[in-house]
Amino acid sequence: MGETKELVQVGQISALSTVFMVTIGISEIAVGFFTGSLGLVGDGIGSFANAATSILVWIGLRISRRGPDARFHFGYLRAETFYSMLAAIVIAGGGLVVMYQSYSTLYVARELRSGSVAIAVAFVAMTLSTLVSGYKIVKARSMELLSMKTEAVNSATDSLSSIIAFVGITVADRLGIIQFDSIVGILIGMLVLVSSYLIIRESSLVLMDACTSTDVRRDLQLVAGNVPGVVEVRRIRLRRLGSYLVGDLILGVDGGISVEEAYGISKNVEEETRKLFDEIYEIVIKLEPIGRAEQTTIPESR
Repeated sequence: MGETKELVQVGQISALSTVFMVTIGISEIAVGFFTGSLGLVGDGIGSFANAATSILVWIGLRISRRGPDARFHFGYLRAETFYSMLAAIVIAGGGLVVMYQSYSTLYVARELRSGSVAIAVAFVAMTLSTLVSGYKIVKARSMELLSMKTEAVNSATDSLSSIIAFVGITVADRLGIIQFDSIVGILIGMLVLVSSYLIIRESSLVLMDACTSTDVRRDLQLVAGNVPGVVEVRRIRLRRLGSYLVGDLILGVDGGISVEEAYGISKNVEEETRKLFDEIYEIVIKLEPIGRAEQTTIPESR
């Protein structure tokens, strides 16, 4: 299955990302405490939250690669979506911690020590995070996996927070406005919360069987309707299963055809569907004789 190779690849990216983020996080927090930079400490905490996210994504990917069994007849593909949502919750928790810590010290008199060291570490973290983020975004665009999108959002958030931290620490050190360091921490926390919301929203829609692939639904109707023997397409239902789509078709056919002819029509529809739609994992086709069943219509997409 093509997705298996993608799952392995995303798993490897998540594992490497975890090591990378932990290394950056340790460096930023250590230097942040040494210099008294809350912006750097906040960015380091964000890096640890992102590392935890990558670990959760990796666990979800490992589970989703299991095949169907006696308990899970459709396999474990939704584990990827579920663990992506858990990862987003962890990201949100990290954002709240950063916001609280930054706000609680906003009006506390303190001093930024060795500002040049803090600026240098923030610059290195910003550069490396931006490069990793760009790589993941490119990968996410070539895949339909929510886990890869989660990783891309995760790294993009870390990259933006590192940029904000670098600017904030530089302003605080060069202009002596130490409160700007705390303001940066609050902005980073808000950014983390927004990105978490987007992931949780998409994960929830998938887990609740929502399907936003209106283009696939429309094209599927045209393909099935053009198969010889199909008189009308009565209903199409699709839902997400990992990065795949599963669903069912109800087609109207001539009530006077034989069982063998009906089977041939069903087989042709299935073959055409699999040929043209790589993301469709499974489609169940039901044939109804014209005039013997209550006609149903395809509900309008909202």
